[in-house]
Parts: sequence; structure tokens; C-alpha cells
Amino acid sequence: MSRWSVLGSGVAGLCVATLLLERGETVEVITQPDCRAASHWAGGMLAPLV
Repeated sequence: MSRWSVLGSGVAGLCVATLLLERGETVEVITQPDCRAASHWAGGMLAPLV
């Protein structure tokens, strides 16, 4: 098992962290206080997963 650090708590960062947790990895999410994530500017839109 590995220990991972994910930079950012926007949609992309939390998706990556969730996938790693589901695989049994140890995950640390690092974010800046009062920082707007990229998902804020995109209105939370995500491209369809293929």
C-alpha cells in the first residue's frame, strides 16, 4: 500500500482521492484555505467520462 498526496480539493482532486481510497491506498488531500478551485470557475461542469 502506498501513501498519496493529492493537491487541490476541487472536483478533479476529490475524484482522484476517491479512486485511490477505493483501491485501498492512504490519501492526504492538500488544499489552500480560501482558495477557489477550478470547478468553481467552470460551474462544476465535467466532460463526460468515456
